Amino acid sequence: MRIGWASPKAQTSRDDFEIWLSDMGDALERFGSLLPNDLRNRLVYSIDSLDALESRLLSRYQDPRELLEKRESTYLDGLSRYVGEVFRKNLSARSDIGLKNETNTYLGLPKLVGYSKSLTLSVQ
Repeated sequence: MRIGWASPKAQTSRDDFEIWLSDMGDALERFGSLLPNDLRNRLVYSIDSLDALESRLLSRYQDPRELLEKRESTYLDGLSRYVGEVFRKNLSARSDIGLKNETNTYLGLPKLVGYSKSLTLSVQ
């Protein structure tokens, strides 16, 4: 199974990507509805909000493979989208997709482009 940024399968066309992108707001709302209120209120697209999300993941899943189960697909989609949006917003980037280079491992998966900022992340 190939997992990309909120996309369990690669997009095959620019139109597929645009449809996926247009669902971003609704997908993030669906994800938020799966979270406890206190966590949902802390998800403000900051880098620090990823720590709160990480704590939730560590308490929810004993094994990372559990997140890849079919019943978790809405959660995984929302989680992936949220993390991608945190980086997109904090890097002042935009979402795009590469469909030309067929040898690219990430062919058909969303990516961030057009950013000139850098982030410093601390590992705790």
